[in-house]
Amino acid sequence: MDKKTADKSKFLKLDKYVILLLFLIIFDLELFGIFGEIVPFRDYVNVFEGGYRILSGQVQYLDFYFPTGPMVFLIQAFFQFIIGSNLFAMAAQSFVLAIVLCTLFYYLIRKEFSLILSFIFALFFYLSFNGLTFQPWYDHLAYFFFFLNIFLLLKYYKQISLPKSVYILSAILATLSFYSKQDVGLLQVFFVLIFFIFNYSKELKSTFKYYLFPLVLMVGGIFFIFSLFTDITYWFNLGQYPHSSRFSHIFITIKSFNIITSL
Repeated sequence: MDKKTADKSKFLKLDKYVILLLFLIIFDLELFGIFGEIVPFRDYVNVFEGGYRILSGQVQYLDFYFPTGPMVFLIQAFFQFIIGSNLFAMAAQSFVLAIVLCTLFYYLIRKEFSLILSFIFALFFYLSFNGLTFQPWYDHLAYFFFFLNIFLLLKYYKQISLPKSVYILSAILATLSFYSKQDVGLLQVFFVLIFFIFNYSKELKSTFKYYLFPLVLMVGGIFFIFSLFTDITYWFNLGQYPHSSRFSHIFITIKSFNIITSL
């Protein structure tokens, strides 16, 4: 084994230990956040209750209403199915999301920075992602898919042409983000679209064919399936059922006047 190969092997081994240390720190903070009463229980009880209801056989927008997309409750139901309906299921959900993102983030920036700096950046990235609450919230899941999409695009950023699978996977991640939280999902849709248009302008056909078309198909298809046996329009109406959407407030004279005068 030559010196260059030996150094590379040592580099990979040290990185594994850093990732393990990152795992332990995040795991400790997650348990501290869940059981240390960092935030009021009501701030994340909706996620727990929604997962519990689904696991009990109830259907969101049919048997119970929360102004939140279905993904966050389905994910929590999965963790409750594996671990049980307790706070450990909440900690596990937040822990897994954070570990996946932080590990990917670490390996992305490790190509540019030293081991110590990459570890520090990854730890601060975790604190930025979870805040100081260390608990699962619907925003976290939406941004989880958002960051996965960003990491995917960064991985292929320097390539002249993108594989079709990248466009399709970006569309899937944007759809999952949208059905976690509307505003974050829409933000991701437009962010990725702008990225494709400005960086791969010669592949506009691929952008529309493999990103926009599958995206519209998936979002519309999921909505259609849900609408057959639930009242998912409750969520699409921004949780204002049975009232009008908040967007309609813009057209109310008094509301419009308040918005203009507040600028």
